Amino acid sequence: MSPPHPHSLSFGSLNCRSLIKSLTPNDQPLFIRHLQSLSLSLLAVQESHVTTLAHQESLNMQFQCSSSIWTNHCGLISFDPNLTVTNHETPDDLNQRVISTAIQHSQNTFPPFNLLIIYAPAAHSARQRFFLHLSDFIHPTTLSTQTRTLLIGDFNQTPKPDGADWHSALHRSFDDALSSDPSLQGIPTFTHSANGSRSVIDFMYCSPDTVSLPTFVTPG
Repeated sequence: MSPPHPHSLSFGSLNCRSLIKSLTPNDQPLFIRHLQSLSLSLLAVQESHVTTLAHQESLNMQFQCSSSIWTNHCGLISFDPNLTVTNHETPDDLNQRVISTAIQHSQNTFPPFNLLIIYAPAAHSARQRFFLHLSDFIHPTTLSTQTRTLLIGDFNQTPKPDGADWHSALHRSFDDALSSDPSLQGIPTFTHSANGSRSVIDFMYCSPDTVSLPTFVTPG
């Protein structure tokens, strides 16, 4: 059997500040059409505000997606019909702020890989509790053994590489895909509305073995 051909995947990750534009309903289809125009394989969203089945069905129809996973806080939208997205159960104490999935291609053109989407709370105390619960779900000592794993989302903080928290352990064990791209390195992803300060709080991490996959991953 001949080896599989490389398959290009394009990823996007966005804090969308609510996909449900109840106060400005005319903006919602325009926003969704813009996201569709990016021609992504997979789009991860944070702060989705998708709280009902009706919301899910409406968004699936508007995105015209192949498959999707929704929580109150996060979403994963697949536009590629060749991708099978398997949702893994996450603990209740993560409060629907994590989506854990496995991604597989129908023609096996690349090995299956794991994808985790995170939306950490903005408030400091709630964010600390969240990462403690996340440490129970994926312990920091096991991060270095994770294989074929991508972890993307809004962490609502900037990691300190020499710190002891879960985010810092991830920063040490995984490659920061955005920082490795010179055109994206250091570009702020968040502007504080009160004082205008800017920082990087959104990340796309990949386990070191993802570079050996016959897959090209680009941030959207």
